[in-house]
Amino acid sequence: MDDVITYETPRRLVLENDTLRVLIDPEAGGKIRSFFSKPSRTEWFYTDTRTRHVGTGYSDHDISGFDECFPTVLPCTYPEGRRKGMTMEDHGLLWQQPWQVNVEREQVRMICEAPSIQCRFERTCRLEASSSLRLDYRINHDGREPLGFVYSAHPLLRASAQTQWIFPEELKTVFVYLTGNVPKLTDQTWIDWPPPEEMGLIGPLSTHRGSFAKLFSQKLTTGQAAIRHDETGETLRFEFDTRTLPYMGIFAMQGYDKQPDGYFKSQLLIAIEPTTSIGDDLQTALATGTLKRISAGEQIDFWIRLRLV
Repeated sequence: MDDVITYETPRRLVLENDTLRVLIDPEAGGKIRSFFSKPSRTEWFYTDTRTRHVGTGYSDHDISGFDECFPTVLPCTYPEGRRKGMTMEDHGLLWQQPWQVNVEREQVRMICEAPSIQCRFERTCRLEASSSLRLDYRINHDGREPLGFVYSAHPLLRASAQTQWIFPEELKTVFVYLTGNVPKLTDQTWIDWPPPEEMGLIGPLSTHRGSFAKLFSQKLTTGQAAIRHDETGETLRFEFDTRTLPYMGIFAMQGYDKQPDGYFKSQLLIAIEPTTSIGDDLQTALATGTLKRISAGEQIDFWIRLRLV
């Protein structure tokens, strides 16, 4: 079949061809809920099966699929200039509000306004060839002074003990940002890559570890990484624009749980996160010399591609 765009509900859109079915939810902060492979009948994105959410933080809402994080990931305060001390909210400003949406031929163009920081965030989604989803981004800034920010893609991926990471050969060191229950690992340090097997960071994955880790790559020249499901023989490759996204977040949560209901003790969550910066908050990005800035009146464009191989 040719690429088509249909509506699953009056507001949820489906991009579809013979290989892929992609579900987009503008009302849920522009979330891409599903990336489904028809040949293997595999859902690649993590599905949050909780039926009740309590609280206002990011982890207290439906964390399924692919969200967008801007101008921060973790909550923090703005570190400099006229905005110094301004609260930057958990996982940013985009996931908490509905996005404007326009269907233009075979693509979906979406816009989210962030008036508190004088920014407009745009993302265009389209299927490219038979097995790729192309995401094109534009950030416009109308403020009076430059804005320092972190942008990070936030796709949570389904995983099992048969899931393998595939990283670029140039990846030799990673920054340990934040961890829990990972032996011989210290936050805010650099380590060689790949890490020792006893750390349990690259497999086999298991909820019995009760651990989590968020790491960041060194600066990359080639924006490419992937995960493979051995049970299906299929691979999902992330390709990204290193002119704007020169770093990659690596996330693995293996049965780590601080929630009262214990839901996450049985969950494996992993992510490959193209990003502007080293660090999920503005202070760390500033300290590592990787805080991205956009000038008054400036526009920044970049792209990310998800490709089945």
